[in-house]
Amino acid sequence: MNQKQARKAKGITPPILDSLAAAITEISSTAIENSIALDDVIAHAMPAHVIIRRSEYDDMKAALISAQDEEDRRDAADAIAGRGEYLPAAMVRRLVEGKNPIREWRWHRNMTVQALAGAAGIGKSFLSQIENAKKSPGVGTLTALARALECDLDDLV
Repeated sequence: MNQKQARKAKGITPPILDSLAAAITEISSTAIENSIALDDVIAHAMPAHVIIRRSEYDDMKAALISAQDEEDRRDAADAIAGRGEYLPAAMVRRLVEGKNPIREWRWHRNMTVQALAGAAGIGKSFLSQIENAKKSPGVGTLTALARALECDLDDLV
């Protein structure tokens, strides 16, 4: 049993963690006393680089690559099986150009303004104003539109 395993078995924290905990406690107290956001303190106090054992780095890198490979395999299997939704290139291009995503999704779903407004439980004039950037919808309205369009809320913002 190596030193790390022995400390873990006995429930002993490494000295570096005790020192780090003390430093964080002191920093957070100082930040609170001086009305400084703790996130700002941490951003400036934490080093941009960390040192870890090469074996730990290699393990982390292998786990990341494995996860990415697994996700790629799932995506490929879904595409081959016809699962998932793929957007037309023209729609993607219009979205990248900054066109209104609600209108693009409505067109993609072959819905009229009246049909989408009815499905989302909002007025068609309000929907038209949203699509023409004259009104900004709230989260509740966006959620209802996403549900009606069968897309993620993130797709509409």
